[in-house]
This record gives sequence, structure tokens and C-alpha cells, in this order.
Amino acid sequence: MKPKSGDKNSLIRYRIRETEETIEDVQLLIENNRWRAAVNRIYYGMLYSLLALGPAKGYESSKHAQLIGWFNKDFIHGKKIERYFFHHITLIRIEIKMT
Repeated sequence: MKPKSGDKNSLIRYRIRETEETIEDVQLLIENNRWRAAVNRIYYGMLYSLLALGPAKGYESSKHAQLIGWFNKDFIHGKKIERYFFHHITLIRIEIKMT
């Protein structure tokens, strides 16, 4: 169940749980050769991680593109994390749009 608005820590924990559950889903999908569905869930797992990271760092958005843009600006261009990670979420997002 999604926490009530205003409780930042509960929201962060909720998004982390969503990420963990999505990782479990991906493992099952891969084991069953459900590649397209696995790619979709990988993207959402990364998105849920960003949805947890945003409020932890004082940023909130429900829009995928804005959230990814914020991550790119603050973490990639801010040199807090390797460009490698942004590259993966961008490629997966493109793959999902093409299927």
C-alpha cells in the first residue's frame, strides 16, 4: 500500500520495496524467457529507484522524463555517478518505446 502523502521516509521505503519486488519479477521473467516483459520491468525497477532517490535528495516529480532529466543533471553532469548508469536507463527507455 502506498503511504500517505507528506511522509517522505515512508514514501522512500515504499519505492525501495517496489524496486526490490520488481527485481524479483525480472528474475522470474528471464528464467521463463519473457525478454520483452523483463526489459519493461528493468526500466520500471530503475524508475522506482529514482522515485526513491528524488525525495531523499529534495526532488519530486511523477513524470518519467523530468525525473530522468533531474538524475542526469544532478548526478551525471554533477559527476556524482558514472555516465554508464544513465546510459542504461536511456537505452532501455528507447527499447520500450520501440516495442
